[in-house]
Amino acid sequence: AAPRLTSDPGAVVRWGLPVAKLLVNLSGAAMVGPLVFALFALASGTKPFLTALNLASAGAAILTVASGTVTFLTFLSSFNPKVSLEAEFGAQLGRFLLDTELGRSWLITAIFASVVTVLAFAVRGYGAVLVTTMLAIISLIPMSTQGHSGELANHDAAVMSLTLHIVSAAVWLGGLTLLIVIRPGLPSSTLEDILRRYSTLALIAFVVVAVSGY
Repeated sequence: AAPRLTSDPGAVVRWGLPVAKLLVNLSGAAMVGPLVFALFALASGTKPFLTALNLASAGAAILTVASGTVTFLTFLSSFNPKVSLEAEFGAQLGRFLLDTELGRSWLITAIFASVVTVLAFAVRGYGAVLVTTMLAIISLIPMSTQGHSGELANHDAAVMSLTLHIVSAAVWLGGLTLLIVIRPGLPSSTLEDILRRYSTLALIAFVVVAVSGY
């Protein structure tokens, strides 16, 4: 968080950007994990299933706001423009969102997260939840494209590994978060079955995270 020697964007950007990215990571997990967990381990229409959808909707809503914040702070950090309400500043921001790969990737994440916010709150059937889960996973993919330059060797393999890494970590952490939320209201017999299913899901996620990370 030390000031840059040149083109320093200010303390708000230097401190705010990593905090906003942390919120993106946590809310992304809270969005994807409960949806995958609900499809894999919970019965449709039950209270835990509905709790999973509500938690995913809340996570997606936070992700929408956090992604928008990261987008704006990244713009300030990259180009260090003079913040104003004038048309020139808006045009600069628009070019960043539409003409740069970094801006487009964050814009896509924010748009998909906003759609998932509504769907996760509104849908209840397995088929609709499956579609919502796919959209939630897609919303995380643009982040994986930021971690490896397209001009470097093995770009496709690197992006695929990053995608698997991010999604699997989100499934593990988000599923664990949901498990903590629903645990107090579950009878012991149901809890045992759900724990066993989560254990399987977590093991798969752990293996994918390890292999993709390596």
